Amino acid sequence: MPALLDLQRSFLDAIISGDASGVAQAVVGNGLTAAQRIQVYRNNTFITLTEALAATYPAIVRLVDRGFFNFAAAQFISGNLPDRPCLFEYGGGFGNFLAGFAPVADYPFLPDVARLEWAVNAAWNAPTPMPLSFEALARAATSAGETLRLGLDALYLSSGWNVDAIWQANRVDAGSDTTPIHQPVRLQIRRGGPGVVVEPLDPATWSLRHHLASGEPLGRAAAAAFAEAPDFDLGAALRALAAEGLPDAILPPPQTEDPTP
Repeated sequence: MPALLDLQRSFLDAIISGDASGVAQAVVGNGLTAAQRIQVYRNNTFITLTEALAATYPAIVRLVDRGFFNFAAAQFISGNLPDRPCLFEYGGGFGNFLAGFAPVADYPFLPDVARLEWAVNAAWNAPTPMPLSFEALARAATSAGETLRLGLDALYLSSGWNVDAIWQANRVDAGSDTTPIHQPVRLQIRRGGPGVVVEPLDPATWSLRHHLASGEPLGRAAAAAFAEAPDFDLGAALRALAAEGLPDAILPPPQTEDPTP
């Protein structure tokens, strides 16, 4: 009899591949063959994960139709099993998967629509931050090496397509349509009011917030904003951050290792 861990791994492989030969001797069919019993678990697994993906990506479902979505989801699931216990945490790589999925190569906007939907999901399920005061932000501004940590309910996405309009038109309750066009957008996705707000930002503001959300020091984030707009008003940008309650901590500059022996 194989060790429990080895048996569990073989059982998982059988569920994903549909080949029960590696665990047939350990499966009690209870009126079914080992292959039939494995197929029951395989069907339940794929149905559950497909429904989880459809709940997270309703605009993608509407754009490609449910039959094709189920096909794409099955391909994704086969190579991307859940690694966290909550199903709302599953599927973060679906946008990257679509970017390399040959059947949708003629629809290059789809990966970014999926990335936007994932950001909406992540913002909705993120913990509520404890915002800092403007006074605290003003003190941080005197030290360019410090980092303003933004709450996890704010995410940032850039795209060469009008993905915000496509997403809005193809939500479950939208009932409208829009034409995908090449139109660079820089978006902030954040929980607000009864749902999640997706709003465009100007390039400099987006760059500042995106770099801060990526964990970069304030000085580097500000430099990125000034590169977009030399007349960028950093003070006004910090006041806007405070007014929106985005920063929830001030982190000290990262420690550098002493190169001397």
